[in-house]
Amino acid sequence: MNMRDNLSYRAMLDTDYGWLYNLLDERMIRLNINISHRRMPAWDEHVLFWESRLYRYKSVEVIEFGGKPCGYLYLSKGLHELGVQCFASFDTKEFYLAVIDHVLETCGLAEILANVNPRHDALIEALRARGFDVCQHTYRGTK
Repeated sequence: MNMRDNLSYRAMLDTDYGWLYNLLDERMIRLNINISHRRMPAWDEHVLFWESRLYRYKSVEVIEFGGKPCGYLYLSKGLHELGVQCFASFDTKEFYLAVIDHVLETCGLAEILANVNPRHDALIEALRARGFDVCQHTYRGTK
């Protein structure tokens, strides 16, 4: 079986906040590929962020492998930006190809954007394999 056959998707629940915090910690500390946080938030900040998800996102889905959460995906409102986050053991081109295919088949949108850390090779390779083109580079400056 391929990766696609082993993944399932479900709506995010409040009971997912704990493993999502662990995932954020892994991405911030170990992988250093998170583009939306400069520091690890406190637990209450993390919960507040996810409780506001209905205002931020068109959809958020938990990705499961063998019935256990391994990551999540979201589509933002407005520009329909795709975000995919997963634990390091799933950070492969094959995983991202399966998730991108799921989104393209189920979202009903004509166009999707994806904001990606330029060091996130597996996701970039999967996006390119599915015909996504680079349309901008974003830079952040601080005082």
